[in-house]
Amino acid sequence: SMVKLWIKKGDVTVNACVVKDPSMTIDPNHDVIAFRDETITYVENFTVMMNKRAGVVSARKDTRHTTVFDDLSPAHRYDHLSIAGRLDKDTEGLIILSTDGDLIHQLTHPKKNVFKTYLVVCDRLIDSVQPLLEPMTLLDGKNQPYTPQMPIIVFHNKNTVELKIKEGKFHQVKRMFQAIGHEVVYLKRTAIHHVILDATLNPGQYRMLTEIELAQLRKK
Repeated sequence: SMVKLWIKKGDVTVNACVVKDPSMTIDPNHDVIAFRDETITYVENFTVMMNKRAGVVSARKDTRHTTVFDDLSPAHRYDHLSIAGRLDKDTEGLIILSTDGDLIHQLTHPKKNVFKTYLVVCDRLIDSVQPLLEPMTLLDGKNQPYTPQMPIIVFHNKNTVELKIKEGKFHQVKRMFQAIGHEVVYLKRTAIHHVILDATLNPGQYRMLTEIELAQLRKK
């Protein structure tokens, strides 16, 4: 594994001593572990919010494209880190990455009905958002027709709409706007459930979730 390789290269220290034996037992509550001089804090689960930048794919590995995992520090690329709610390559905004399988399940399982909020900018003026609230038929990723649940319109001004949807199927937001005759030119997810993207995170940056945010994510 990568960790064994780092240990072999002398990148890992415990209490300021270089570790050479990967099987060494440590007490994460008392020992100070560092990777290339960066102290690593032991956490039961690792959950971060990232402001995904446009042009990177929501996957662990991709032979042709940069992935959101490439934007993580090597020390944070845990084997069991999963993405809660992927975003298209050209879409920006909030993604949550976590080693907590229960949390991932709660955020991504269709039955859990978790709202996701998107900021949508279209190519031209949107006269009325009313057509978005009418039943429409879209195609999902397997080209199967479905009727999306009614979105909640948070805000509408000229060619910009902020809306909340529950499903988030393949290109759903873009296809909803296409169905009412508009081309989406910019799309950003601003919230998942009750957690709002930290405005101080530049595209490609991430930070750990606070205890309050973690509790908000688990809120029914």
